Amino acid sequence: MLGALKLWLAPLLVASGVLSSDLFPNCTFDSCPVCLSAGTKHALYVEGPDGVTYESFFRIARCEDYWDSQAIVSNIIGILVSEMLAVGIEYVPGGETDAFVLMAMNNCEGWMNGVCSRIINDAADANAAADRPATAPVGSPTKRFKDPLPDMHFHPEIFDWARREQVFPTIDWTKTQIAKIGAVGYAAKEQLYVFREVADEAWDRSMTILDYWRTYATPAASMYFDTPSDLISAGVASEQLGCSSSEELVQSGMDLHRELWYSCTKESWWLTPACAALGEKWKDERVPVIDDDWSYVKPSLYAEMASSGMRLAKVTVGYDLHYDLVYSFRYRALFHWWNTDTMFMVKRPVAINMRPTDVFHEPEPPSKLVYAPVLAASERLKLLLSNFHLENDQLQGILLAAAQATDRGLFTKKSHMFQKVACDWLRANGDLVSSWLPDSRACPPGQAFDDSFSGCLPCPPGTISVRNRSTLVMQCDPCQLGRYSDAGGVTCSDCIIGFYQDQRGHSSCQPCPRGFFTSKKAEIACSQCDAGLTTMYPGTTSQDQCVCPEGTHAPGDGTCKICPEGTLCKHDMPPTDGQAFVTLRGYHTTSRGAGPLRKFDVWKCQGEDICLDGNVCSEGHDPDSPSCSACLPGWRRESAGLCIKCASFASWLLPLTTLCTFIATGIMHYALLRASLRSSVELAENVVVSTTAGMLVALIQSLGVFSRLKLDWPPVLRDVFSTMNVLNLDTSYLAIGCLIEDSLPIMFFSNNVAPYVLMAWLVAWMPLFNLCHRITSQSSWIVTPRLSMEHLINAIGYAFMFFCIAMASQALSIFQCYENPNGVYSIRWFAHHACDSTISSYAVSVGIACSNLFCLTCMCSYCTYLVLRAPASYGDKRFRVKVFFLVYKYRNSRWWFGLCHLVRSLALAVTTMLVDSSWTQFVLLVGILMACLLLSITILPFTDLSLNVAECLEWAVLLVVIVMGSLYIDAEASSTLQFGVELGILCLFASCVLVLLAITSIGLRAACVPRNVLSSRA
Repeated sequence: MLGALKLWLAPLLVASGVLSSDLFPNCTFDSCPVCLSAGTKHALYVEGPDGVTYESFFRIARCEDYWDSQAIVSNIIGILVSEMLAVGIEYVPGGETDAFVLMAMNNCEGWMNGVCSRIINDAADANAAADRPATAPVGSPTKRFKDPLPDMHFHPEIFDWARREQVFPTIDWTKTQIAKIGAVGYAAKEQLYVFREVADEAWDRSMTILDYWRTYATPAASMYFDTPSDLISAGVASEQLGCSSSEELVQSGMDLHRELWYSCTKESWWLTPACAALGEKWKDERVPVIDDDWSYVKPSLYAEMASSGMRLAKVTVGYDLHYDLVYSFRYRALFHWWNTDTMFMVKRPVAINMRPTDVFHEPEPPSKLVYAPVLAASERLKLLLSNFHLENDQLQGILLAAAQATDRGLFTKKSHMFQKVACDWLRANGDLVSSWLPDSRACPPGQAFDDSFSGCLPCPPGTISVRNRSTLVMQCDPCQLGRYSDAGGVTCSDCIIGFYQDQRGHSSCQPCPRGFFTSKKAEIACSQCDAGLTTMYPGTTSQDQCVCPEGTHAPGDGTCKICPEGTLCKHDMPPTDGQAFVTLRGYHTTSRGAGPLRKFDVWKCQGEDICLDGNVCSEGHDPDSPSCSACLPGWRRESAGLCIKCASFASWLLPLTTLCTFIATGIMHYALLRASLRSSVELAENVVVSTTAGMLVALIQSLGVFSRLKLDWPPVLRDVFSTMNVLNLDTSYLAIGCLIEDSLPIMFFSNNVAPYVLMAWLVAWMPLFNLCHRITSQSSWIVTPRLSMEHLINAIGYAFMFFCIAMASQALSIFQCYENPNGVYSIRWFAHHACDSTISSYAVSVGIACSNLFCLTCMCSYCTYLVLRAPASYGDKRFRVKVFFLVYKYRNSRWWFGLCHLVRSLALAVTTMLVDSSWTQFVLLVGILMACLLLSITILPFTDLSLNVAECLEWAVLLVVIVMGSLYIDAEASSTLQFGVELGILCLFASCVLVLLAITSIGLRAACVPRNVLSSRA
C-alpha cells in the first residue's frame, strides 16, 4: 500500500521540485533490492493440474541475455507484484524463444533442454523430473521446481501464440491451462534502417530523403552509400555460401526469397528484382543491405523491399558479424533491425518508411500469457496483469535507458541493469501504474475505488470524491442541497443565481420556473413573484424581473390587465412602466392624463394604410385624433378615410359642380319633354337608352356600397369601389373639407342634401322652361316645350330612381358604428366621432338622417301609390306622363316591377349600413341578389329582350363580386389569391359595362316594334 501511495505522489513531487531523496529506497546499477517499499512477501495458493492447491511464489519468465524488452517488462511486472501486491516472485530464465516459454508454461518435462517428453500432472512426476539429470548437452534438469505447477506462470511477450498449434502439434491445446490475457500493447516489427549520419548528410547536401522507400527506387540514393563491391572486397561474405542449403530452416528462407523474385548471385548476395535487372552493374551502383541471420526470416520486410522497386543487394552475415558491422559503423549501408531491441538504439538509426504490401500481413502484437489458476489465486494480480499495457513510445524510452547504460558500461550484471531501469521508469510514471493497479487509498482527485472493478473510477455526475475518515478509502459522496457536480470531481459547485436544487446528488441545477426567481447562490427553492406576475423566461435572478404575464400589460397602476385588441403586449416590462404594449398596424393609441393615472385608449382604424406600425398615423392624418381619422389643416378626407392634400383648384370644385349639375338637370328636362312628343319608335329607343344608363349607374352605386362592407378588400379593389361612391353622392370628392371645417354635422349634411339639391334644380327649371315657352311660342323656327307639373314629377321620379341607393345609404351611414378595443363605438366612415347621442354633433347628424329617411319614405310611398293606381288611370294622358319613369319600360303584365327596384335599392343600403356582422352581411346580400336574379330570369319584366339580358348580367356580376369578397372575411388571403380576385372582379365589371354600353348604342340606332302599354286597359 505504501508503494502505491509513493507511486501516486511521485509525479506530483517531481513536478513541484520537492521530491525528497529518501522518498524511495536507494537503487543503483550495482544493487537495487527494493524499488518502492520493502515488506513481507507472501506466497500464492495455486491449484495444480492434479486439483491440489500448492503454495508458490509468482514465477515470471525473464530472458537474461538477448531479449531486453521482454526482460525489462518482466522486471516491471515483478516489482509491482512483489512490492505493491506483496506477493513473492521468482524470475525464471530461459525465455529466449517462444518455444521454450510455451513448453515451460504447458508443464513439459525437458523444456529447459528444448524438448517436451511429457506433460507433468502431479507432484510425483514433478519431483522425479526435477531430480532427473538431463541427457541434453546443456546439462540442465528437466524441471526447475518440484511442485506440479508450471515453471513459468507469466510471460509478457509471446509472438507465436496464434501459431501455437502449428509450432507444437504434440500438445493438446484444448486442455491447456495457459490463458491469453490480452496484448502487451506495443508492436514488435522488423524494419530497414539507415545510419542517422548518412541520412543527415543526404539532406544537408541535396535535400535527399533517405528514410523514404521511393528514394531507393532511383539512383539518387547510391551516392551516399558504399557499394556491394566495397563490402565484397573487404571480405564481408554471407554466412551461408551458395544459393541452397542442407539445413531445413535456411533452405526455407531461401525459398521464400525466390518466391518474392529475389535473385541469388555467385557471391551469395540476394538482389531485389529491380536490382537484378541491372545485371553485373549491381556491385557498383546499388545500395547494400546487411541482414542478420538465416534463422530469423522477415517475410513482410522482404516483400516490401521486393515489390516497391527498391534497388537493393542483401547479404546475410550472421548475428555476430551483423552486430560488429552495424555497431562499429564500418560501412555506409542499410541494415535490418528489430524496433524492440536495444542493440543499436544508442546509434539512433532512422527507420525507412516502407510501402505496405498485402503479400504478408503484419504480425499480431505480442501476447501476455499466464497460467490460468494463478488468476484465481489473487484478484489484484489478475487486475494488474489484465490492465498492464505499454505503447511503443513508452517502451522506446525504457529501451533507450537500457541501451545507454549498456553503452556506458554502468553495470557488471545485466539483471541489475534490468532492475534499475525498470525501477527508475516506475518511479517516474506513477499515474500510469495507478491505472494498471488502482489503490483504494491512492485514487486521484475526482475518482473513487470501485470494489467490483477493483480499481479507481471517475465519480459519476452529481458526486465528488471524498476520503472515508475511518478506512481512508476514496469514495463518491453526493452533492448537498443547492449544489451540483456536472461531471464528478473534487468539489461541488453552488447553484448560480436563478437556479436551485432541492435534491442531493444531481449533476445540474434546475432553473426557476416562470413566475419564480432566486437572488442568491446555492438556493434549494425559488421565491414566487407577487400575485398576478410572472417572469419572461426560466432562471430569473431578481424580483425586479417579475412582469405581467403574456397577453397582459401594465397600465401603470401596479396591476396587470388583458391586452386590448390591436396591441402586442410587452410583458417583459414591470407593472409600473405605463404603456407596456405596442400598437399594431391598423390601430391607434391615444392617452389621457399623466403619471400613474395616465390612461390609454386603443382605437380601430378604417384601414392599415391609415394607422401604420408603431402607433404612427399616415401622412396628413391628425395623430391626436381617435383612429387617426381627422385630417390636418390643408388636407381633406375621401370616402375611404384617407386624407388627401388639398389641391390649388379645390375651391373651384364645389361651385363648378353646382353649375354643371344645374345645367345637367336642364338637359334632363329637355330630353324628357322631347321624348314625350316623339313617336312610339323613338320612344322605345329612349327607353332602352335611359334604362341601360340607369342599370350602369345602379351597378356603380352598388359596388360603391360594397366598399363599406366589413370586408378587408385588397387595396386596388378598395380604391376602385371607393371612387364609385361619387355616384352615391359622396361630396368628399368636392373638397368641402378644404373650404370649411371638417365637422360631422357639416359633412353629413352635405352628403344627405346632395340629392335634394338635384331635385331643387329640377324644380327651378320649371319657371325658366315655361318662360322660354311663352317667348318662343310665336316663333316659326324654334319652340320650347312647356314644362307641366306632370313632366316635373316624372323628372323628379327619374332622379329618385337613379339615386335611391345613394339617398338610403347616406342617411343610414350615421348609424353604421363599430366597437373599438377601448369599448367606445365610432362612426365607421367618420371614425374620430363617437356614436353617442349625448354628443351634440352626433345628435344633429341623427336628426339630419331622420329627416332624410322621412323624405325617402314619403317618396317611396308616393311611388307605391302611383304603381297601385296605374292599371285604372293609365288611360289618362296626364297620369301617363307622371308615371312614365316608373312603368313604361316594363311589359303590360309587369307594370309593378318598378317597386322591386326600389325594394332592391333599399335592401342593399340597409344590409350594408345597419348589419354589423361580416358573415350576416354576406348571407343577406347573396340572398337579395339571388332573389333579384331569379325574379328577373323568371318574369322577364322589360319590354325589350336586351334589357332583360342586361339586368340579369348586372345581378350576376354583383353576386360573383360579393362571393369573391367572402374570401376576405376573417382570413388573410395570399398575394396570389388577392391578385386573382382583383383581376376577376375588374374583368367582370368591365364586361358588364361594355354590354350595357353596347345595348345603349343599339337602342340609339335601332327601332323596336312599339308595344301597346297599359292604354288597352284604360
